[in-house]
Amino acid sequence: MLFDKLRQIEERSNEITRLLSDPAIFSQPAEYARLRKEHADSLEVVERFTTEFLPGLRELPGFEGILLLVTPEGKGMVVSLWE
Repeated sequence: MLFDKLRQIEERSNEITRLLSDPAIFSQPAEYARLRKEHADSLEVVERFTTEFLPGLRELPGFEGILLLVTPEGKGMVVSLWE
């Protein structure tokens, strides 16, 4: 489903943000560059998802919200809540 794919992209973008904030990444220039490019490539999709798609969901009758459940290992699951 499109929603699931968009959520996966958003989760990966958040994971990359965490990886890029780890000072140890600077000792691996090639990995740092790869992560920066992957992050930049996903930013537009994530931005549109959070600013255009999610607000539209809020307008649908019966929509209550979304839960993002993430394990300490970074694995996640999205649950949408409906009446």
